[in-house]
Amino acid sequence: MLTPAGKSYLPTIREAFDKVDQATLRLMNVGLSGGITISCFPSLAARWLLPRLPGFFRQNPDLEVHISATQAFSHVPRDDVDVAIRYGDGNWPGFRSDKLFDDWIFPVCSPALADGSPALRHPQDLRHHRLLHDTNFPDDWKRWLQVAGVEGIDAGRGLSFSHSMLVLQAAAEGLGVAIAHSPLLGDDLATGRLARPFQEFVSTESAYYFISPEHNAEHPKIIAFREWIVSESAANA
Repeated sequence: MLTPAGKSYLPTIREAFDKVDQATLRLMNVGLSGGITISCFPSLAARWLLPRLPGFFRQNPDLEVHISATQAFSHVPRDDVDVAIRYGDGNWPGFRSDKLFDDWIFPVCSPALADGSPALRHPQDLRHHRLLHDTNFPDDWKRWLQVAGVEGIDAGRGLSFSHSMLVLQAAAEGLGVAIAHSPLLGDDLATGRLARPFQEFVSTESAYYFISPEHNAEHPKIIAFREWIVSESAANA
């Protein structure tokens, strides 16, 4: 129960709180308009993020997304971007990080190559095929061959590419066998563009994270994008 002094005080306080509430709503509406710039490496942007963006726009029609492509897989983003997707251990001082995907690596190739002659039935069959390399992940083949127990194959031989999309394209064209990172495959396995000849895989020590500077991590537009992208990654894990 309000005291007599409280009853006298209430109308003035109520008016003040109403003004604060209205100002907050205006700020939230401003925060969810305009644009947000996200830094992301091209392969993940093209193969995972872009196909899902229409769903974000349906939920946030007034918020534009600008994508800044970069090959900086693990470096902190520049000052001119709001948020970023990065690859690492989740530790970026001064940034909030939310895990999107764990990372598994395994060989992929074209279905024709997998069933061709010589066919890829066992990991040792790789000795008869060209290995395709992503220079951003130079130790992938060595790590996978060790886990698969394959000996006598030079893990460094074959063709090298400086871009993950080029490696997967080369594999789809039948140029050889590539090591794929699971989040970068898109729907290539589901559509049959690529095949997975072996079941052996390696879980890497790194993962993909959505990061934002701590000083603006709670801005309405960043919250909106973070909640959406974390939900999307969970649904497609």
